[in-house]
Amino acid sequence: MAHPHAPQQHGAAGPAAAAAAAVDATTLVFTKDPFKPPEVPRKIQQIRFGLQSPQDIINCGVFHVYERALYKMPERMPHPNGVLDQRLGVSSKVAVCRTCGLKLADCAGHFGYLRLELPVFHVGYFRNTVQLLQCICKTCSRVLLPEEERRRWIKRFRNPKLERVPREQQFRRVIDICKRAKLCHHCGAYNGTVKKASGSLKILHEAYAKNADARQRLADSLASAVAANEAIGQCMGRVADDLHPLRVLALFRAIVDEDLDVLDIAGRPEDLLLGVVPVPPVAIRPSVEMDGASNEDDITMKLMQIIEVNNGLRHGLEKGLPIVSLMENWDFLQVGAAQRCVWGRDG
Repeated sequence: MAHPHAPQQHGAAGPAAAAAAAVDATTLVFTKDPFKPPEVPRKIQQIRFGLQSPQDIINCGVFHVYERALYKMPERMPHPNGVLDQRLGVSSKVAVCRTCGLKLADCAGHFGYLRLELPVFHVGYFRNTVQLLQCICKTCSRVLLPEEERRRWIKRFRNPKLERVPREQQFRRVIDICKRAKLCHHCGAYNGTVKKASGSLKILHEAYAKNADARQRLADSLASAVAANEAIGQCMGRVADDLHPLRVLALFRAIVDEDLDVLDIAGRPEDLLLGVVPVPPVAIRPSVEMDGASNEDDITMKLMQIIEVNNGLRHGLEKGLPIVSLMENWDFLQVGAAQRCVWGRDG
């Protein structure tokens, strides 16, 4: 385009040529280069550490990963919507990223995300999850403290001069007080011991061991089952309440914001569970090609297994498969997600 101040030439063509020249002379002038960094650098006012919510993981991802297959045959190209999709970046020097259009030397890769059909426990936050369950009522999700004492603890935790070490010590005191509380001060429900089940990522609530009324109600509700199977009656003394991820998620979502200060948590407690798994860029788990085949990274293979189990769980829920089959797939999903968190250093 011509410069906006270039002289216009009016020849024999007349007004039409002058109008065309005026249109050609119109340009867009930038008063500020949009690609030039600001002359005055921005100052970081604060840094806040907290939990990454499922929506944050989705916002950081470029697309939803749900395809189990790694390659599309026979051309042997990364399968669309798979864990090697070229929108996540590339590991070959000749390939081009389909998100930013850059090659391996210039593209750092991009994140994807994987939606889980059922939530699972985050192995990195499992201890924190158990501690929160020890502090809240398993019926109404309120902190197991009397109202006046709860307000005193809120005032202590909101002290801006409280350092990290004293804060942790105070939170341990809150846990000890709540663990000794047997009745909720808000709804009156009985609360037993909450502990991790041995050998698995499961949480048990002993709601019947020392509560005769609850134990009797449970026995009455299972009377027909005990009559049909004597083995059930022999196990009645060891019955415990299973706090599975779906129930824990509902309890955490019901916690009021005012109680979060007493629980010493930044953000919402439901973010401690995994409902969306981040899929890391291909650049940090590259495929090594050799003799017409490829050697895949362990994280890539684990993500592929998680997708396979997740898809099977989705089909099972849609078709209404027996609960035993669904629980097995849910357990496999829990184990796979736990290994993914450890290997991928999430959290």
